[in-house]
Amino acid sequence: MSIFRKILLIFSVFFHLEKTYAAPNLIGSWQSDRDSSLDYVYKHCELPAKTQSFLEQILGKMMLTFTEQAATAHSPTVTVSIEEKPYQIDGYTETQSYQVVNETPSTLTILFHASSTAPSKTTTYHFENPNRIWVDVEGFNIRPLAKIIF
Repeated sequence: MSIFRKILLIFSVFFHLEKTYAAPNLIGSWQSDRDSSLDYVYKHCELPAKTQSFLEQILGKMMLTFTEQAATAHSPTVTVSIEEKPYQIDGYTETQSYQVVNETPSTLTILFHASSTAPSKTTTYHFENPNRIWVDVEGFNIRPLAKIIF
């Protein structure tokens, strides 16, 4: 085999491995995707009508923004109706530093460091594609989806 072919083979293997094992990237702003999240709930979850109504009112509000060093979650104040009574859920903005603790071609597991208002927590983000993620919500069989917006 000629040296040229060997070099070409090495580069093609390296390029293939790079593409196959490239970790997904969360850097950017992710908006909660109400319609896709509810579609999952309707197809896969058996929830009481009150819970389903609550989800219909709150999904699609949260935004997550990731930089190299920190993640910021922002949720606006929302008024929801529960049994025909209005309740206000106070909005918040929370920023926490984080580190990636595990990655696969379709997931990133993040350890969020404790802050003055939030404890340490580990969350795994599942990538449907580079522009869509979902997470398991602890204690519920729902998968809120988010899409990158910038």
